Amino acid sequence: MKESLCCRPGPVCLWLVCILIAGVAGPALSAENSSVSLREHQARQSLPLTLEAAVEEALANNPALRTARARVDERRGQRRHAGRLLPSNPRLEVARLNRDGPVEDTDDLDLRISQELWIGGQGGLAEDSADARLQAAQAALQYLEMAVSARTRQAFLLLLWASESVDTAQRMVEINQQLAEYTQQRQQAGVSTAMEVNTAQIGLQRARAALEQARNRVAQQRLTLADLLARDAAAPLQVRGELAPWTLELPDETQLLNRAVAQRSDLVEAARQVEAARHDLTLSQRQWIPNLTVFGVHAEEEGATINGAGVSFELPVFHQYGGETDAARARLEQQRIAEDALRLQVRREVLSGLADYRAAASRVQLLGENTLQQAEDNVRLLQQALQAGEVGAPAVTSAQNNLIQVRDSYLAALREQVDATAMLERATGGLVTVVPDTTTAQ
Repeated sequence: MKESLCCRPGPVCLWLVCILIAGVAGPALSAENSSVSLREHQARQSLPLTLEAAVEEALANNPALRTARARVDERRGQRRHAGRLLPSNPRLEVARLNRDGPVEDTDDLDLRISQELWIGGQGGLAEDSADARLQAAQAALQYLEMAVSARTRQAFLLLLWASESVDTAQRMVEINQQLAEYTQQRQQAGVSTAMEVNTAQIGLQRARAALEQARNRVAQQRLTLADLLARDAAAPLQVRGELAPWTLELPDETQLLNRAVAQRSDLVEAARQVEAARHDLTLSQRQWIPNLTVFGVHAEEEGATINGAGVSFELPVFHQYGGETDAARARLEQQRIAEDALRLQVRREVLSGLADYRAAASRVQLLGENTLQQAEDNVRLLQQALQAGEVGAPAVTSAQNNLIQVRDSYLAALREQVDATAMLERATGGLVTVVPDTTTAQ
C-alpha cells in the first residue's frame, strides 16, 4: 500500500502545507485587511471633523503638499548625484588588431583605461549649488505647509460661519412667518389692510430667499474644505465646533514686521535660490578650466609588451563658455531681485492683514449678537404695536429692512475677521494662528 506524502506530518509535509495555506489564504487575508482598512477610513471620514483634525488631514493628503514633498525628494537625489567623487566612471577601451605582415600574421592587443578628474573645484561648486536648491525646496515645503494649514483653518471657520448664517436666516424666516400669519389674522378680523398683509408676505419671501442663499454658502464652503482635504466632493463632510468672535494679542507693528521677516520660510527659500545661483555663476566661470583625464595603456605588438600612462584635456579655444557665464550672471540678478521684492511683499502683506483684522474685529464687536438680537426684538415689538393699532405698513417694512441689514452686516464682519486672520497667518509665516477648537488666539 502506497503512502501519501502528507499522511506523515514531517518537516517537508508541514512546509508544503504552509505554502498551500499561504497561497490560498494570503490573497483572502490581504483582501479582508484591505476591506477593513477601507471601512475604517470611511468610518473616520463620516465622523465630524474638529479644526485640529482637519489641519492634520490636509497636511497629510493635500495634493500640493504631496507634490512639494516629491520635489524635495527630487532635489535630494540631485544633491546626492552632485556629491559624487569623480565626474564620471572609468572608461575602458579594448582593441584586438590583426597585423598582416610580409612574413607572418600577428594579433596585437591594445588596452586603455582612463578616468576624468575634477580640476577647478567644479565638483564642490556643483555640490554646494545642489545643496542650496535642496534647502530651498525644503523651505518652500515648509511655507506651503503653513499656507495649507492657514487655508484649511480659514475654510473650516468659514464653514462654521456659513452654518451660523443658516441659523440666523432660519430665525428670520420664523420671525417673518409669525408676522405674516398675524397680519392675515388681523385682515380676517377686519382690522388690517391688504398693504400690511402684502408687506409681511414680501418680508417672508425675502427671508426665505436669504435662507436658500445661506444654505448654498454652506454647500460651497464644504466643497472648498473637501478640496483642501483631498476628499471626494460627493462624500459627506461634517465639522464640529462653534464660531464666535475672538481677539488676537498682537505685538506692535515694528516687532511684528521683524518677526514675520525672520519667520517666513519663503524668504529662506529665496535666499537659498540666490546662493545656488551664485554657485552656478562661479561654476560657469570655471568651466574654461578643463578637467584632466588620466589614462593607462597596455599594448602587445609583434610579441613586445608596451605599457604607459598619460593625460588628456580639452583646449578651451573655440568655446570659452562666455554665453553660459552671462546667462548665469543674469539668473543670479533675477534671484536677487525676486528676494528683494518678496521682502517688500512680506512687509506689505503684514501691514495689510493687520489693518484688515483690526477693522473686522471692531466691526464684529460693534455688530455682535446683542445688536442682532435687538433687531429681532424690534420686529417682535412691531407685532405688538400692530395689535394695538399704533403702526402700519411702513413700520413693518422699516423693521424688516433693519433686521436684514443688521444680520448681513454682522455676518459680513464675521467673515472679514476670518479672512483677515487667515491672511495675517500667511503674512507672518504662522506667527498668528487661531488655536484649534477654541475661539481664542495665540
